[in-house]
Amino acid sequence: MSEIGSHARAAKTIRLSEERVVDLLDKLDSEEGANAGKRGNERFSYRRGSVTTSLQQPGDSSALSCLVHTRCVGQDGISFLHGSYVHIGSACSIQLVTLHGSWEDVTGSVVRCEYVEGNIHEVTVQFENPIDPSLFAADAAPCRVLLVDDDPAIARLASFHLAELNAHAEHITSSVEAIEKAIESPYDLILLDIDMPELDGLEVVAILRSKGYSGLIAAFTSLAHPDDRIKYMKAGFDQHVDKPVTRDVLSKLLETIREEPVHSLFHNDPAMADLIDAFVAELPPTVRELETSALERNGPRLAQLAQTLMESAGGYGFDVITEAAAALRQACMAGDPIDTLL
Repeated sequence: MSEIGSHARAAKTIRLSEERVVDLLDKLDSEEGANAGKRGNERFSYRRGSVTTSLQQPGDSSALSCLVHTRCVGQDGISFLHGSYVHIGSACSIQLVTLHGSWEDVTGSVVRCEYVEGNIHEVTVQFENPIDPSLFAADAAPCRVLLVDDDPAIARLASFHLAELNAHAEHITSSVEAIEKAIESPYDLILLDIDMPELDGLEVVAILRSKGYSGLIAAFTSLAHPDDRIKYMKAGFDQHVDKPVTRDVLSKLLETIREEPVHSLFHNDPAMADLIDAFVAELPPTVRELETSALERNGPRLAQLAQTLMESAGGYGFDVITEAAAALRQACMAGDPIDTLL
């Protein structure tokens, strides 16, 4: 089969606005969710708007290079939108972009092509060899969650929702054990009940932070008072998850973990490695202080923190953080409502 063509020669086959394409992808996702279980292997969201693909239909001597809108990817295959019908059995080569911005060429064949609307079809390709979907889709990597709660009914429900969201929950009822486990092997998320029998949640998070634990910790409790959220943030929590817990709330929380990583421009410079690691280690408490200042409606402090972050992040190669901090500082100085800033 011919090699994948360059972006310069590849042509888009769909002439729709990005908004309309997103609507179509959302519709297909919804339909697939309603028919869950029909596909053998799990698929994960993989929304890319210009993935270079080479298709060679049966009987053709040459391959056509085009840019497609992908929808989902799995260990065994991928689905994407295409501007015309593609014959079953067509050879296919796809340039998949990883979460870190590199790419891999993956080959396979078309096993399904279904009409969507107009001239648009959804094409499904089965890979020649299995891939690791977690290299390309953030939600494909299972999250490790430490669930610390002495109420078995609440723990069962939270564990069920987490499992449905591709997150493995390890449930324990001892706050002392929670400290030991977190220090021994950091988790993607700790859901920590405030009212625990040995040490309460505030004591646990204080001990973990004093020992240098920088992972995501969420206070898992109902708010007895509006100011409780501020108290938890000041104590060292990153988030608050209200009881009774819902899958939607947990899904949004896991999305913050699974967001595509931000890389330093100097990540390939060994001499900068220790400096970058130290800067990254100091970010979580800074972010918590930003969020606490926002909850307290403390505009001057928020602007001060944003300026400090703006001045330091760029030096370590994090231009994205610098830009975000600069925008936050400018909004504070302009007197924009704090509720809209974070």
